[in-house]
Amino acid sequence: MNENQLLKLWYDQRSGRIRAQMAPTLLLAVILALALTGHLSNKSDVTLRTLTMGIVAASGIFSLISIFSALRESISLISALEEIKGLTLLGKDIRNSISSLTITGFAHLFFSLFNFVVLGAYLYRR
Repeated sequence: MNENQLLKLWYDQRSGRIRAQMAPTLLLAVILALALTGHLSNKSDVTLRTLTMGIVAASGIFSLISIFSALRESISLISALEEIKGLTLLGKDIRNSISSLTITGFAHLFFSLFNFVVLGAYLYRR
């Protein structure tokens, strides 16, 4: 593959990483709206609270799988870029982004766990 083909793949993967976050973000927005309006709280039926936690957990797990798959593919693409001589400035910049991709993966994991714990604490506080 040449640099242009790899850069197109990079942008496709980047779009995939962004799209992978749309459903979990919308889900969290709906849950926040329900909490703010009082329709979802620690006083809600335990079945509703448990269902909410299950849906958030499943969504989070699927989101993590999706983002880590996209990151793994992006890192593979960077490895392919490293083999090309005479990269453009953009190609060199992408090639040097492996550390930011790694940080992105860990940040996503941290904030996913954080959101889940905070929601659980909110729904099950006494």
